[in-house]
Amino acid sequence: MIGKVNPIMNELFAAHDAEEFAKFDCVDCHGEEMREIDFKMPAPSMYIVPPEGTPGHRGMMSTFPETVKFMQETVTPAMGKLLGVENFTCAGCHPSAAKPKG
Repeated sequence: MIGKVNPIMNELFAAHDAEEFAKFDCVDCHGEEMREIDFKMPAPSMYIVPPEGTPGHRGMMSTFPETVKFMQETVTPAMGKLLGVENFTCAGCHPSAAKPKG
């Protein structure tokens, strides 16, 4: 990961916001608890993405429009390609507030 994913994600995040992501590293995706959870994803400390169509999701979209656009159009497809995962979603990195089906 550190040799394959980190350099590309570092470049993408720095291009999006050079100041905020000047020191982009593993903790930005895996969270502060990364070693304790053996780098498992999604990281529990990451922003929880509300289910689509809910008031929470609409709130996220209106509060963070540029970030959501960047994540949807740049980060998610790039990460899917890097990991070889077709249809990679936000839930690959972010916990979801969606209720489990079943």
